[in-house]
Amino acid sequence: MAGDDFYPSVLTMKLLSPICLIAGIVYFLGYLVLFIQKKEKIYTYAVILTAAFSVVVNLYAIKHWQQNGAAVTQILAEIVAILFMLAFIRKQLPKGLFFNKNVFKILASSIIVFLLLLGFKKYFNLEFNFWKFIGESIMFFLSIFVCLLIVKEKYVQEGVSLLMGKLKNK
Repeated sequence: MAGDDFYPSVLTMKLLSPICLIAGIVYFLGYLVLFIQKKEKIYTYAVILTAAFSVVVNLYAIKHWQQNGAAVTQILAEIVAILFMLAFIRKQLPKGLFFNKNVFKILASSIIVFLLLLGFKKYFNLEFNFWKFIGESIMFFLSIFVCLLIVKEKYVQEGVSLLMGKLKNK
């Protein structure tokens, strides 16, 4: 088995590529933050939650998308572990560590750079699928928004409360 027989694994490896960064974050939160604070139980619960999530989602994902489903499930499971651990750690972190003016400036500049790169791609007639781009952009911003809601970012919560108040008044 060689050559073209390995072609299906290319997408799988691309899907798994973020695992290096994500696993580093899990390691940092688990061993270098929780264990030092004698909170091994939280890490153990995160591992159990991640394993249960992985088994349940893999039952569906592997049946429909084979190894690619398992790859995406692995990434999602690790993200679940990070969010679970952050839920316990964030109370001990200094306020404004992750969400301050600088973070929003970085996010805004990243969006500007992204739009400039998109314009560059379109200007030089590089391969571009408009609807795929729209879908990916929406998913990207929704995932950022959901993450900010999960970590209870102050400005996002105020915005949602304001929006819900206006919708109730109409």
